[in-house]
Amino acid sequence: MYISNSLDRPLWTELDGLTIPFEIFTWVTPCQEIFFKIGVADNYIYMENPETNEPIGAYINSAIFLKAGSLISCTQKGYAPEWTVSGETDNANFDNDEVVEGGCSSIILTLERNIPGFYEDTLFIGFKIQGASPGEYTITPEPFNDSTLVILTENDTYTYLLEAIDDGIPENPSGPEQWNFRYQQDPCDLPNLGGFGTGFEGYSGIIPLRVYDYQPISSANKTYGPIPQSIYTCGNDVTVTVTDITAGGIPPLNYLWAHPVSGAIGIGADFTFTLSGSPDLAYCTISDRCTGTGSNATKRHHHRLQ
Repeated sequence: MYISNSLDRPLWTELDGLTIPFEIFTWVTPCQEIFFKIGVADNYIYMENPETNEPIGAYINSAIFLKAGSLISCTQKGYAPEWTVSGETDNANFDNDEVVEGGCSSIILTLERNIPGFYEDTLFIGFKIQGASPGEYTITPEPFNDSTLVILTENDTYTYLLEAIDDGIPENPSGPEQWNFRYQQDPCDLPNLGGFGTGFEGYSGIIPLRVYDYQPISSANKTYGPIPQSIYTCGNDVTVTVTDITAGGIPPLNYLWAHPVSGAIGIGADFTFTLSGSPDLAYCTISDRCTGTGSNATKRHHHRLQ
């Protein structure tokens, strides 16, 4: 029960000795205030001076040492929550609250311990996605019981990937769907009504999300001629304005018009070019925030009719 520190002070303290560590267990009610009282007293030791026989007793100082991190309340005012949850897109072309059905832009959920280095427990974090049904999204790795994320023992951080599934229901032109990823901010952030897992009371952490449909950019051809068709020209070049006719994609769209001989001839949905041969071709490469490198669409137009 006792560890001596009287010889050469091996414990690097002025105390003469320590008890062995005591482990104390008791049942408590979670998420309520708990008070601890620890009593300790200095002890008086009676001794006599061997030369004068006078008492020279002294009080022996006492101290209590608590293991760092063994007694802490992360929900107590003034302390950080036990964990934080954040989200960011895996596609740099999108804002961190933008999700695209089909996986073009998904959300990386990062769970992080706020007390790094203490790995005794796996942390369980309940969540709900407000505005979405389970069939509209997937989370990888698969959550525990479809409703709980975890930070495993021995990990400071853990990540999940939230992807929106193409449900075939068009949201545009009314705008993107609005989802709220809601999660427990601490172990005591439980629903107030109806028990755990019902409703959204208690899921105080919120990551708002905007979920977009995705229609791939369509490739298309179109022939342009003089308007009206009865206009003919002889011996002169014709200046024409060409307009994009593609559909789909996540705006803003990027355009690069090119000519087989002249090279790049324009950017933007519309461009004007002087034709000097018949027939003539202009090629357009179109990209959006999902495709990155773009999809190809060819625009064909005739100039001079003779």
